[in-house]
Amino acid sequence: HYGIHDVSFNTLLNNSINLDAYFAILISVIFIIPYFLISLKSTKLSNTIYFIVWTIAILISSCLTHFYISAEYLLTSVLFQFSFDEIWHLIEIESGTHRNLLWLLYLTIPIYIASYLFLRKKIKLKKWLNYIIVGLYLCIIVVAAKNYKYYYKPSFKFSSQHEFYIANNKTVHFVKSIIESEKSNKDLDSKDLLIAIHNYHRECKDFNFESTNYPLLHNKEYPNVLGQYFKSSEKAPNIVFIIAEGLASSFAGLHPTTLHLMPFVDSLASNGLYWENFLSNCCRTYGVLPNVLGSLTSGTLERGFVNFNGEKLFGKIYPNHNSLIKELRKNNYSTSFFYGGWGAFDKYQFFLEEQNIDLFVDQSKFDSVKYVAPWQRIPKGFYWGYDDKALFNQWFDYLNEKKPDQPYLNILMTLNMHEPYNICSKDYYESNFIQSRLKKLNLENSPFKRKDNQTLGSLFYFEDALKEFFYNYKKREDYDNTIFILFGDHYSVMAFLDNPLDTYHVPLIIYSPLIIKPEIFKGVSTHLDILPSLSALLQENYGLTFNKEKHWLGQGLDTSKTFRCDRIAPLNLYSSGYIQLLYHDYILTENGVFKISSNFQTSVVSDTLIINKVNRFASDYKSIDNYVCNKNRIWREISEN
Repeated sequence: HYGIHDVSFNTLLNNSINLDAYFAILISVIFIIPYFLISLKSTKLSNTIYFIVWTIAILISSCLTHFYISAEYLLTSVLFQFSFDEIWHLIEIESGTHRNLLWLLYLTIPIYIASYLFLRKKIKLKKWLNYIIVGLYLCIIVVAAKNYKYYYKPSFKFSSQHEFYIANNKTVHFVKSIIESEKSNKDLDSKDLLIAIHNYHRECKDFNFESTNYPLLHNKEYPNVLGQYFKSSEKAPNIVFIIAEGLASSFAGLHPTTLHLMPFVDSLASNGLYWENFLSNCCRTYGVLPNVLGSLTSGTLERGFVNFNGEKLFGKIYPNHNSLIKELRKNNYSTSFFYGGWGAFDKYQFFLEEQNIDLFVDQSKFDSVKYVAPWQRIPKGFYWGYDDKALFNQWFDYLNEKKPDQPYLNILMTLNMHEPYNICSKDYYESNFIQSRLKKLNLENSPFKRKDNQTLGSLFYFEDALKEFFYNYKKREDYDNTIFILFGDHYSVMAFLDNPLDTYHVPLIIYSPLIIKPEIFKGVSTHLDILPSLSALLQENYGLTFNKEKHWLGQGLDTSKTFRCDRIAPLNLYSSGYIQLLYHDYILTENGVFKISSNFQTSVVSDTLIINKVNRFASDYKSIDNYVCNKNRIWREISEN
């Protein structure tokens, strides 16, 4: 019906239908046995209960399936980490798209008709046939029970992430994630925790760790790897982060596998510093602010550190921690955050207020007269927020009004490339415009052609908005003293996900008039590495001062000109999805370890020694993460420093 992906016959028949069949048998046992027992007392009551339970089961299964169709990943126990307001926010977005009631009707009406006919005995079978059906059914139950482990197939059984998502039963995946989530957050006893800390410290020995009570604290002196590419000055530079929603290396940047949909983004990469093998540490936006601004630990929840709540544990939302915002404010920087959406979603506002940010602007503070919101253009429907041109121009309005006389850190977080891709002006969705744009890029026959106009139009709109942003910025006097840091927060649905690394592969571009010479780096780095290298640059080239004691997980940006992967970094550690941990040149997936080679190619690891080593480190990291967050042991109070 939606035509989102091509699926092989083998995947559909051998790796998909059988999984749903096993699940259906299991559910039928749960439903039908109680039904028969109750019917011995009251047929009317049993039919009513059957109808209610069956309706709930259909709705749950249908919603989980539709969630995958809409979001292109599977819903997990993360659902229980959303507040009611956030869930309602998401429901409103879905109800505003073209994918509203049809999916539910398609999936439920035939089942309801069949149920009604059987329950009302409109379809009658001969007695001997009933016995045969019951006998076969009991045999199937026995076979299914004996093969219960085949209700679910792990990721390494499939050739791509799409096949893994499509094939597995969505309800089984959801329930399985709940069970695994409960297991992963159990506290270790003190002896096992101490062993985990010692193992972690031994693995990351160049950090010069100071304490087992605060196992992440260290005094590592990060080398100024960016210094040789920048002019030095006594004048502190302005810093502008552009966190681009859904900006993936599959269509932007200079990686060898990139299909170039965004020539302006590519031009920034060519004329700045570009990391072609760069990874986000999370598959959704909730991870980007803690990872980039604080190089922080994961936070024990699938929705990351930003959604952590320690009120019941130690009386405040977040464990004590340091961040770029706090450090720059001590260096006389003004700080601001601009976002066209709802700032309370994923606790962005709470997290940034914890950093004592000077100005927080979300859609509620936009100039609604000057900038027309999507809901003003088309009242029916629901939208994430203002488009990216409005976001950038609202930021310029602030700069022009305030005329800051001090250096500034500004964080701009875009929205255009967020599903359901409905906040652009209408002309960007026209077929003629899309085809003309693809033809101009020589991509008429590329895989992107399969994407709908709304998705492609949103990407082109972001590209144009970014181009306009830099055009306007160059007119400003402070442009020559500004460092722009552009990167994706996570992958987009435009990523093909044929490789497990695609989920996290995003471009990182540092662009500035202060750059002496452009360069392309092939060393693997992650979001966690930005803060350590940026702080070293600001200290040595511009005379800023930072706290010597750090809790940063990042090892600093790798500026190697040849491919190298020596990172240790959590990647969506608490998710039941694909990648969980980067361990040097290996990645740990849900049920397997893969080796990483140049151009981000991966191959399955069969060596049990390596597999055990990677899994052991992941377990140690999870234990430490749980401890430092739940016990408030990331960062000492100021009085203790």
